[in-house]
Amino acid sequence: MKILVHSTAPWSPSSYSVLVSRTVPNMVYAGHNVTLQTWYGLQGQPLPWQIPPKNGKQGGKVTVLPSVAGTHYDNDAMLASYHFHNADVLMTVADV
Repeated sequence: MKILVHSTAPWSPSSYSVLVSRTVPNMVYAGHNVTLQTWYGLQGQPLPWQIPPKNGKQGGKVTVLPSVAGTHYDNDAMLASYHFHNADVLMTVADV
């Protein structure tokens, strides 16, 4: 399954980042193809986030997309990214 997660970069000093860094690896271990679109913590170009193997489960690479307009939480970019990546699921990790 292709999953697009919309939140902050996993290395950012944010409670959202803590949640992302704890949940996204489990999605990868379950065999899902995950892309993380950020609205805070990464500007410029996409970066790979390598998820290491754990307890016999295969790791993998998650592409972390940079923020386009963090002041707006990238709401417009989120929908465009969802369609561009042909994601099956969009998961947002942010306050409503």
